Amino acid sequence: MVATRSPAGAPNEDARIRGLVLAAVHGELAAGIARDRLRAVLQEALLLDEVALLPLRQRFTLWAAAVQRRTVAEVAELAGWTPAQVARLLRAALRTVAKSGYGQAVTEGAR
Repeated sequence: MVATRSPAGAPNEDARIRGLVLAAVHGELAAGIARDRLRAVLQEALLLDEVALLPLRQRFTLWAAAVQRRTVAEVAELAGWTPAQVARLLRAALRTVAKSGYGQAVTEGAR
Protein backbone atom coordinates (compact mmCIF):
# COMPACT_ATOMS: atom_id res chain seq x y z
CA MET A 1 0.00 0.00 0.00
CA VAL A 2 1.42 3.41 -0.97
CA ALA A 3 1.39 5.99 1.79
CA THR A 4 -0.51 9.04 0.57
CA ARG A 5 -2.76 11.63 2.11
CA SER A 6 -6.09 12.65 0.64
CA PRO A 7 -6.80 16.30 -0.10
CA ALA A 8 -7.75 18.38 2.92
CA GLY A 9 -11.29 17.78 3.99
CA ALA A 10 -11.44 14.14 2.88
CA PRO A 11 -10.83 12.16 6.11
CA ASN A 12 -14.04 10.17 5.61
CA GLU A 13 -12.79 9.04 2.21
CA ASP A 14 -9.50 7.90 3.78
CA ALA A 15 -11.44 5.92 6.39
CA ARG A 16 -13.72 4.40 3.75
CA ILE A 17 -10.82 3.31 1.53
CA ARG A 18 -8.87 1.98 4.50
CA GLY A 19 -11.92 -0.01 5.60
CA LEU A 20 -12.31 -1.53 2.14
CA VAL A 21 -8.64 -2.50 2.00
CA LEU A 22 -8.76 -4.00 5.48
CA ALA A 23 -11.89 -5.97 4.67
CA ALA A 24 -10.24 -7.36 1.51
CA VAL A 25 -7.01 -8.27 3.32
CA HIS A 26 -8.96 -9.80 6.18
CA GLY A 27 -11.02 -11.84 3.73
CA GLU A 28 -7.90 -13.20 2.04
CA LEU A 29 -6.01 -14.04 5.23
CA ALA A 30 -8.73 -14.91 7.75
CA ALA A 31 -8.86 -18.62 6.96
CA GLY A 32 -5.16 -19.21 7.66
CA ILE A 33 -4.50 -16.95 10.66
CA ALA A 34 -6.02 -16.81 14.14
CA ARG A 35 -8.40 -13.86 14.47
CA ASP A 36 -6.51 -12.13 17.30
CA ARG A 37 -3.17 -12.55 15.52
CA LEU A 38 -4.62 -11.19 12.27
CA ARG A 39 -6.07 -8.16 14.06
CA ALA A 40 -2.69 -7.49 15.74
CA VAL A 41 -0.81 -7.76 12.44
CA LEU A 42 -3.24 -5.45 10.65
CA GLN A 43 -3.09 -2.93 13.49
CA GLU A 44 0.71 -2.93 13.40
CA ALA A 45 0.70 -2.44 9.62
CA LEU A 46 -1.68 0.50 9.93
CA LEU A 47 0.42 2.06 12.67
CA LEU A 48 3.53 1.79 10.51
CA ASP A 49 1.56 3.31 7.63
CA GLU A 50 0.54 6.25 9.83
CA VAL A 51 4.13 6.75 11.01
CA ALA A 52 5.34 6.72 7.40
CA LEU A 53 2.89 9.53 6.61
CA LEU A 54 4.29 11.84 9.29
CA PRO A 55 6.49 14.75 8.29
CA LEU A 56 10.17 13.75 8.34
CA ARG A 57 11.14 15.53 11.58
CA GLN A 58 8.12 14.13 13.45
CA ARG A 59 8.77 10.65 12.07
CA PHE A 60 12.44 10.79 13.10
CA THR A 61 11.56 12.02 16.58
CA LEU A 62 8.86 9.42 17.15
CA TRP A 63 11.05 6.59 15.85
CA ALA A 64 14.02 7.65 17.98
CA ALA A 65 11.91 7.98 21.14
CA ALA A 66 9.54 5.02 20.74
CA VAL A 67 11.56 2.43 18.85
CA GLN A 68 15.13 3.29 19.77
CA ARG A 69 14.09 4.27 23.32
CA ARG A 70 16.08 7.49 23.29
CA THR A 71 15.29 10.28 25.73
CA VAL A 72 14.25 13.74 24.60
CA ALA A 73 17.73 14.98 25.54
CA GLU A 74 19.39 12.23 23.47
CA VAL A 75 17.21 12.94 20.44
CA ALA A 76 17.92 16.67 20.77
CA GLU A 77 21.67 16.07 20.89
CA LEU A 78 21.56 13.62 17.99
CA ALA A 79 19.48 15.91 15.76
CA GLY A 80 20.96 19.22 16.82
CA TRP A 81 17.61 20.50 18.07
CA THR A 82 16.59 21.89 21.43
CA PRO A 83 14.79 19.62 23.91
CA ALA A 84 11.74 21.87 23.55
CA GLN A 85 11.71 21.32 19.77
CA VAL A 86 11.99 17.55 20.25
CA ALA A 87 9.18 17.53 22.80
CA ARG A 88 6.96 19.57 20.47
CA LEU A 89 7.69 17.27 17.51
CA LEU A 90 7.04 14.18 19.60
CA ARG A 91 3.71 15.55 20.87
CA ALA A 92 2.66 16.46 17.33
CA ALA A 93 3.57 13.00 16.01
CA LEU A 94 1.73 11.21 18.81
CA ARG A 95 -1.32 13.45 18.41
CA THR A 96 -1.43 12.81 14.65
CA VAL A 97 -1.13 9.03 15.00
CA ALA A 98 -3.64 8.92 17.85
CA LYS A 99 -6.31 10.86 15.99
CA SER A 100 -5.80 8.86 12.79
CA GLY A 101 -8.07 6.14 14.17
CA TYR A 102 -5.84 3.29 13.00
CA GLY A 103 -7.08 0.97 15.77
CA GLN A 104 -10.71 1.66 14.92
CA ALA A 105 -10.00 0.96 11.25
CA VAL A 106 -8.62 -2.48 12.14
CA THR A 107 -11.70 -3.32 14.20
CA GLU A 108 -14.09 -2.14 11.48
CA GLY A 109 -12.14 -3.73 8.63
CA ALA A 110 -12.00 -7.11 10.34
CA ARG A 111 -15.79 -7.42 10.67
